Amino acid sequence: MNKILFITYDGLLEPLGYTQILSYLKILSKENNISIISIEKNNDLQNKDYFNKINDMLKNNNIDWNFLTYKKGISKYFLLINLTFTCIKLLKKNNYNILHARSYVSGLIVYFLKFFFKFYFIFDIRGFWIEERVEWGLWSKYSIKYIIFKLLEKKLYNKSQSIVSLTHDAKKIIENKYLKKKSFSRITVIPTCTFIEKKFKKNTNLIPKFTHLGSIGTRYDFPFFIKLMSEINKRKKIALSIINKNEHNKINKLFLKSNDKNLIYKVQYIQPMNIIKELYSSDFGVFFPVKGYYLKAYFPTKLGEFLSSGTPIITSSINEHVDNLILNNNVGIVIDLLQNIDYDLIYSKIKILQKDVELTDRCFFTAEKYFNITNAANIYSKIYRNFE
Repeated sequence: MNKILFITYDGLLEPLGYTQILSYLKILSKENNISIISIEKNNDLQNKDYFNKINDMLKNNNIDWNFLTYKKGISKYFLLINLTFTCIKLLKKNNYNILHARSYVSGLIVYFLKFFFKFYFIFDIRGFWIEERVEWGLWSKYSIKYIIFKLLEKKLYNKSQSIVSLTHDAKKIIENKYLKKKSFSRITVIPTCTFIEKKFKKNTNLIPKFTHLGSIGTRYDFPFFIKLMSEINKRKKIALSIINKNEHNKINKLFLKSNDKNLIYKVQYIQPMNIIKELYSSDFGVFFPVKGYYLKAYFPTKLGEFLSSGTPIITSSINEHVDNLILNNNVGIVIDLLQNIDYDLIYSKIKILQKDVELTDRCFFTAEKYFNITNAANIYSKIYRNFE
């Protein structure tokens, strides 16, 4: 049995922590001895009921949970030092044979530990994090930290024994740009997945419901989402469901700024384990990632969540992997934001999908084929077994 230390800079108490970390590790813990180190935000830790749910879930699956509290500003550097020493402490105590790092920050810590300890290093990249920071306006391309991270990036890829990518687009880039030829076979593509539980779905909404799921922040073009919904609403009355955790005031201000008083919308937070119930009552899932090079490695979690509830997608062109999946399976609409937007054409495509009696089944089938979390966990399990 492998002894694995899973390191994530994301919180298990955040929505993605439940869907994209715990959901996998619960399955993998049946065959592996797993410990987790995560970074949790104060607001999440104060929600004692949810904290206890997650803590009990981990205990019931024999997963050891260690967490540190998220810090901002200069304090985050002390947090990184604390995280590194916590990893060292656990390594000495438990003698893990695999360290599984989720994203770049965790990966860089494991990279440095690799010089002092003997273990197998799995780098789960989750996306081109450095490019994300620049293209979301968080870093300057001329900043010291950008330059340092870019210098370390190639070393990070080559130091790992296994790399997990979300998209085939990113796999090709890593192979051609970062890795030595002998390392090609080390990359595995595992898109973001979810639990598939097919239920009967019959859309009985008198007013079609369009749902935006998750954060808006710097990652999504929410003003265009409002603009598109406003244009559709002019042609047919619709309702909007916004499922979001901490940005309700910002969302309300953006709707107010749009000056469209005819849009009906509701903003609410739903705990991750209950989101699927809301999605079953949706007619379309809609989201528009901010454009950029980072999209080559981006695979939206919400894509699998919408399709697994029988809900088709409306989004922008993301990358070849995602676009082909949506279009080849006819489970949604992909809009090219680089061209003039023809709102009449988009509306006509929406009407065609609404009349398609096989659409819901296609969404379920596509989700089962590409986003079944059990299949994804089996792939991770094979990676782990390579290092026994």
